[in-house]
Amino acid sequence: MFRFGKLHRSLSKVAKKGQTAVYSQRRCIQARSFLPGLASRTAGTPSATAQVTGGNKQHVHPHGNSVNSGHEEHNTRWPRKVFSGIQPTGSLHLGNYLGAVRKWVQLQNARDDVTVCIVDLHSITMPHNPPLLRENIFTMAATLLACGIDPTKSTLFVQSAVAEHAEFNWILSSLTTMPRLAQLPQFREKSRLLKDVPLGLYVYPVLQAADIMLYKSTHVPVGADQIQHIQLAQHLARIYNGRYGETFPVCTAIIEDGDASRVLSLRDPSKKMSKSEANPKATINLCDSPDLITQKIKKAVTDFTSDITYNPGKRAGVSNLVNIHAQVTGQSIKTVVNEAATLDTAKYKDRVAEAVVEHLRPIREQIHHHMTKRNEMIYLLEVGAEKARQQARQTLNDVKQRLGLGTSANIPAAVHVAPLLPAPDISKTSASRRMSKDFDGNVHERHERMYGFGDQPSGGAGQSATGEVADMPQAVVPRVIRRAPIVPTQSMRVEKQLGSTRTRHVSRWTPAMLRI
Repeated sequence: MFRFGKLHRSLSKVAKKGQTAVYSQRRCIQARSFLPGLASRTAGTPSATAQVTGGNKQHVHPHGNSVNSGHEEHNTRWPRKVFSGIQPTGSLHLGNYLGAVRKWVQLQNARDDVTVCIVDLHSITMPHNPPLLRENIFTMAATLLACGIDPTKSTLFVQSAVAEHAEFNWILSSLTTMPRLAQLPQFREKSRLLKDVPLGLYVYPVLQAADIMLYKSTHVPVGADQIQHIQLAQHLARIYNGRYGETFPVCTAIIEDGDASRVLSLRDPSKKMSKSEANPKATINLCDSPDLITQKIKKAVTDFTSDITYNPGKRAGVSNLVNIHAQVTGQSIKTVVNEAATLDTAKYKDRVAEAVVEHLRPIREQIHHHMTKRNEMIYLLEVGAEKARQQARQTLNDVKQRLGLGTSANIPAAVHVAPLLPAPDISKTSASRRMSKDFDGNVHERHERMYGFGDQPSGGAGQSATGEVADMPQAVVPRVIRRAPIVPTQSMRVEKQLGSTRTRHVSRWTPAMLRI
């Protein structure tokens, strides 16, 4: 183990050899200094899981924009695996399809190892109706299949069908601190809608990290609002790897920052199209009928200028329609604007509605087809769950062995355990805390002083609940003098106003001492 002085001198010597050597030396020294359990390992040696799965192969994928590029070097030792989850909140809307699901299908067709999970455990963090949740699960599964998710190429399953998710969530919750969870903003946003906030709403980002890490995912397609949750998964992966040995890759977020991710609300173009939108006319659902889609687009908010231009900053409503039109037709925004040069806003809405209806027609038909064959859909989800369960069980067995859980004959490697904080010094406790503690310690005496009587347990004073008489000194309690209450009495007097023959009665309240 290096001391701080030796660490500083070693880094100063290596700094002359170049930045790459400094980075490697610093990582090696930090590993041996702060992780005694890993000091015996050879630096750079991949884990046993990485060796079995061929984690040294590099896989570079051309699709998607990834953030946290510093993790790419780490993830080259792991096979590329894409994981994404979606809550079963009914039918998907157009923004979900263009910004997320269509991206998953592209990754699947590019022969990536894609896992898509219907995260129903996340749905119960908010008040829900059980029959509606069950129906939404089937609707979501049918929608994903209709959009192009192929169970023969990808893994599609329901989260609650794999019990390892909840078990691994408990393990990761033991590594997570409450201040770290308090940094996440979505809890504050959703908790405003509830009178009684459930604990699951506070800790569900840990379950999200468990979903990702359980399958050793290297890439996670998410929206920009989920970046902090991905950072929590990265944080937990580093903590676990540093404490118990390298087991999980540090995942990388894939963010769709193109025009497909900017589908806005039809009624309020200042915010994105969302499933939680209160106005149903603001979203286009994939299951909507052609007439309903046309009606929603015709009532979309635009402006008073009839020309069709693309300027998201000044003409958000019209630009949103242009973007939707370009996405469903596969044309560029410039081509769409040029073709609509002779149209006003009303006629252009008809053209956009026609394009959206034609694009969603086969998807809507496939959704209805899968919903009529529910037994086949259940079978496909069970096959996907069994496929996911095998990998999840393998990962969780490795985690249990490293943590020392269970009754395996193999003894796990020892780790450095930080000492607990010392007990607080009573002498440094404030006077108010000591006073409140004394009062709580002798509640019967406090009641005797305040009210003139005490709450004695059954059996009389000095006798325990079991009937045994305890030898304890009787406290001398000063006699409490109870003051008599003051009860007001009313007296009447008669007054006569000048110039009037009528008299009036005036009430006068005087205190009188009334003893009870």
